[in-house]
Amino acid sequence: MPMTLKDDITPHTYFYISIIMIKTAITGGTSPEAGEILRILVNHPDVEIREILSDTRQGLPVQDVHYGLIGEIGIRFSDRLHPEDLDAIFICTTEDSEAKTSHETSVDALLENPDSYPELRIIDLTRSPQSLNNNFLFGLSEIYRKPLVRGARRAYLPYPEESASLIALFPLARRLLLTGNIEITLLAPPGRIDPSRLEMTAAGVTSHLRGVQMSYNGNVRFTLKEDDKAEALRIKISMPVALDYPHILEAYEEAYDDHNFTFITRRPPSDYEVTGTNKCIISLQKQADDNLEIDAVIDGAMRGGACEAVHIFNLLFGLHERTGLALKANGPR
Repeated sequence: MPMTLKDDITPHTYFYISIIMIKTAITGGTSPEAGEILRILVNHPDVEIREILSDTRQGLPVQDVHYGLIGEIGIRFSDRLHPEDLDAIFICTTEDSEAKTSHETSVDALLENPDSYPELRIIDLTRSPQSLNNNFLFGLSEIYRKPLVRGARRAYLPYPEESASLIALFPLARRLLLTGNIEITLLAPPGRIDPSRLEMTAAGVTSHLRGVQMSYNGNVRFTLKEDDKAEALRIKISMPVALDYPHILEAYEEAYDDHNFTFITRRPPSDYEVTGTNKCIISLQKQADDNLEIDAVIDGAMRGGACEAVHIFNLLFGLHERTGLALKANGPR
């Protein structure tokens, strides 16, 4: 008679299921970015949230500050960071006092000397000077996925307009098709994009494009237009491309066919297609004057924010890109 699992169990037989969770902390815990990351991580199958840092709210339940967490998480704000007990840290902006607080000082020290904890993964949403000075990787998967999954430990997030612009232009740079200056129009909800950073961000986009297409000697320039009706961040680009439409479409589909958050469509994408997600949707149209019209849309609070941060977190730990980032339900529009 074949032996069953039940037959094999004796009083001296024990079964262990080993589930290794990624011990994670979030600094700047009262910020909107921290709240969004929390709402994602509470359903992430591989994460154990250990610490949410805030000196001004120390001891207060996190669910009392961030909506949507009642019944989901019982953790309280802490004023101490313990990197030696952690696998990953999300560094967010903080709404705490201007003075350096205990946990902020620890974060500064960590960013200044990240090699003190060589196995600790750090995702910096603040895009701090320390991150740039300590060779944090630019966290845009569509261009830098290979180094992100091949041993990287630290990354900083692009700004939303950087994400959308680079994703929109990368396939052309990859085919050596960029020429001249590129004018990018940003359509955004009021207050979503800080105009003071756009010159710096445009220079960053230019630099990354030249890293892909070394022959490119033009510059990127942004024009910001705020729209009260906008629900997402949209970029529009019109530029000459000496390639027919089928081959342009092929260049984009080839660049992104194995990526999980960037998609090409033949119709103008609605803001609602990306709201609350990590998606970037790109529409391409070729005009009679040989100009290529690029229309790309992202949720500027998620791309370059919480969703992109968790996306990078997944890559740094070798997880599937979409882990914890499945499409959430929305009400009727």
